[in-house]
Amino acid sequence: NLTEGYFLYIEEEVETVFTGEAIPYNTDIPLTEGWNIAAYFPTYELDAGGPVFFVLRNILDNLILAKDRDGRFMNPEWRFSNMQPWRETQGYQINVDADVVLNYARERNAVASFSTLEKENKSGHWRSPSPTDENMSLLVKEINGLTPQLGDQIAVVNKIGRIVGVGNVDEKGLCGISVWGDDKSTKPVDGMLKGELLGLKLWDSDKNIVINLKA
Repeated sequence: NLTEGYFLYIEEEVETVFTGEAIPYNTDIPLTEGWNIAAYFPTYELDAGGPVFFVLRNILDNLILAKDRDGRFMNPEWRFSNMQPWRETQGYQINVDADVVLNYARERNAVASFSTLEKENKSGHWRSPSPTDENMSLLVKEINGLTPQLGDQIAVVNKIGRIVGVGNVDEKGLCGISVWGDDKSTKPVDGMLKGELLGLKLWDSDKNIVINLKA
């Protein structure tokens, strides 16, 4: 289906080349109520940052959540996004509350600069774990007795202490975390198990200390 995106599980890095006629940037993409995986047609980037969420502006009234392959997400209800600009070669998960039709914009609008994203994978105490086939989006808005700052990180660990999600605190003190579930196709436990309680840790970048949190 030309309008859909697809999950691929591969053993090593590969490059895939598709040939044929280019699909117009504004081709209708029908989305059904619930989760969808949509293809991205423009050859230019579109801003996915909040509170505008420009890339999905024409379905914003019905948008619940959107995710990329690395679990970064936008949540219009809380005016939050840690997503990088959407770009060609990618597919995106989109959750809507009704059947809608998505169209991408022609404008090559100015892409917002997120200091949180600039820091991602370039600095910090923890690195994000490898993605599995499923994840949960966790948004930490407030921590009693603490005030997280830009540059801090929050990690989620499972019962054996394995890191299953890492998020960077943004300018507003918010932290979006993709919590990865266990990949059932592999023997080692590499994510959260069904019914398992989350463990949370905060890395204070100023003091360079790790603080255990209670959810």
